Amino acid sequence: MGIIKNLVETSDSEKMESVNMLLESYEDIGFRLLKEVKISDKVSLSIQASYGHYCSPRKTLPLEEYSRMELAIFKDGEFTNVSQVISNVKIINELAEHYEGTVYGFIPIELLEELYQELISNT
Repeated sequence: MGIIKNLVETSDSEKMESVNMLLESYEDIGFRLLKEVKISDKVSLSIQASYGHYCSPRKTLPLEEYSRMELAIFKDGEFTNVSQVISNVKIINELAEHYEGTVYGFIPIELLEELYQELISNT
């Protein structure tokens, strides 16, 4: 999947991992931060998955092992909703079911990929 290949951990996340590795169950309590995926000068996505995020499974695992991840959409550096960045009604409606006011929780990977492809095709 294209979007998964674009996810990169932040340096803060790498520091947390080295501290958390001292613990016996990193996958159950390890927290990870991923860099934002820049779509354009105005739009970026924050896609997250770890023990502390709205993802499935709710553990800190290799990114390919998730079926769902957390999503936040930013426009001009501010939280926004999907209808402000695309016009595809199908994707907007599917994501609306997961919207918590600032983030979208437990988004299927396939839907994240659809959103990503829609965004990059319109830039």
